[in-house]
Amino acid sequence: IKSLCALAAMVMPLNECASPSSSSARRRRVRAALALALALAFAAAVASAAQEDGYYERDLLASTDEELRALVDNDIPGDGLMYPSSDDEVIVLTINGSVSSLAPLNEKLRKLDGTLNIQFTTELEAVELDKLEFVNFLDIIGNERVASVDLSGLTKVGSLTNPVYSNLYIRFNPLLQDVRLDALESLLRDLKVEDNPMLSALACPNLQKVGQESDLFIIDNTALASLDFPKLQSVRSWVIESCPMLTTLDMPDIRTPAAIEGAESRQVTQSDLEEYAAAQTEAAEEAAVETALDNAFWGN
Repeated sequence: IKSLCALAAMVMPLNECASPSSSSARRRRVRAALALALALAFAAAVASAAQEDGYYERDLLASTDEELRALVDNDIPGDGLMYPSSDDEVIVLTINGSVSSLAPLNEKLRKLDGTLNIQFTTELEAVELDKLEFVNFLDIIGNERVASVDLSGLTKVGSLTNPVYSNLYIRFNPLLQDVRLDALESLLRDLKVEDNPMLSALACPNLQKVGQESDLFIIDNTALASLDFPKLQSVRSWVIESCPMLTTLDMPDIRTPAAIEGAESRQVTQSDLEEYAAAQTEAAEEAAVETALDNAFWGN
């Protein structure tokens, strides 16, 4: 309840300022608030589902560098393999606040059969976890200063023991420019890359297979120019929205179900990208007209 009240306090001031000059800032604050609400709702849903299924969460939290070092020393086994201690335990490891470096975690953690949240940090500039090989669910969300994400050693996301939350999310990171997923071969559920306005390229050169109920979401990455998934063969659906700079789509082997039920699946082709680019151009022109009308109305 306290968290939701804080969320309301973030959103309510937005209605008090109606000038178009502040529209970009308002949108950013709305997105940040929605991201927080989504993270809270998801955490609540996971906790509720775990309780209903007879699971209990083992929550591990680090909000400072000192807390992260203590967590690594006390809670991560020497071999770096972190698994639930029983069939009814769910591990949730959350890093937030003023943590400035993930070096202690990267030195030790190799596999996590649980959830790793790196969220709403204020000092962290790089997510350097190149030695992490496996995680069940990973969410990198709302980090103010993170410019790079190095997951170059990660080969698999998702566990058959808990497939519902076997996703990889990279969302709402305003300074993120570089993501490395060099070794990723298998993803059990969804990949969502959303609202990272400085990210110019995304590549998963070795991703070959995803689960039968997996979706690919690439949304609102305004600087994104290229998508490279050369070995990916199928997804349940793929969604690319609000990526106006996208000019290169390398998915030569992908097949995806057609939008119309009962239709045959088809390959994603260059014409798809051209149609997408045309739609983005039309949307941009409509937005420009709307902005001009707003400016005229407000006298700017």
